[in-house]
Amino acid sequence: MVEIASAAFEGKRLLERHRLVNAALADEMKEIHALSVTKALTPQQWQEQAQTSKTS
Repeated sequence: MVEIASAAFEGKRLLERHRLVNAALADEMKEIHALSVTKALTPQQWQEQAQTSKTS
């Protein structure tokens, strides 16, 4: 499972974000069976989520 935050995700839809992750890991994907991207967030979304989980 992968959780990632990147400024490269700004303005991108979820599918586009997953494609960016898969492209970045293309060489590694040859060696592993599957990859599960559970979160692909912008840095701002990551911070907002962290703040929300602290108050929950």
